[in-house]
Amino acid sequence: MSRLRAFLLTLLGLAFVAGGVFIMRRDPTNAGLAWGGIAFFGACAFVGALQLLPTRRTIAPDAVELTLQPGRLHTIGMAIGGLAMGAGCFLLAPLASQKGDAFIAIVAYFGAAFFGLGALLIGWRAIRMQPIARLDSDGVHTFGPGAWTLPWRDVSAIGIYTVASQQFLLFESQSRPPPLLSPMGFTISTAGTGFAFDDVLAFANALWARHHRS
Repeated sequence: MSRLRAFLLTLLGLAFVAGGVFIMRRDPTNAGLAWGGIAFFGACAFVGALQLLPTRRTIAPDAVELTLQPGRLHTIGMAIGGLAMGAGCFLLAPLASQKGDAFIAIVAYFGAAFFGLGALLIGWRAIRMQPIARLDSDGVHTFGPGAWTLPWRDVSAIGIYTVASQQFLLFESQSRPPPLLSPMGFTISTAGTGFAFDDVLAFANALWARHHRS
């Protein structure tokens, strides 16, 4: 997420939190709706603010290996944000049911399960501090569910894959099928690691080029 988008997300979240407080003070009968909005959009503001923290890390010029691992503070913060979003959805779901809006209720319950389970997964990662990926002289290795390893000899090109303004490193391969649990292909993210995307991309290209020269 770019700093501009993170800043806008923070401002938008705070604006909706203020709206929730206004609703609760003006009409106490809608306190459940207000608390749901405050929890969800407060979490959005919190997640946006996390992206604005100065966590820039540099890659040593003589480095031959790079491990991408989210910072503990960032990971715990994302877990808290996910739990708050799940709680907000869970508060909104029964209100939608009472008003006869079954579709919104289903979406809200789905959101509660999605954000809640996601927060637990992120929290478990924070406890274990499991890396996202490692780039070394042999190739690219990922960790966790759907982990894969791609040797440099099987990499035909390194590009960029963008989803909802988030950039991923894409390792193209003409000899290997894409990972079963990764429809985007052989991709890794630098989000939350503190490393600049362009620095990691340049490092990956340098390792790949070094392998083909040897």
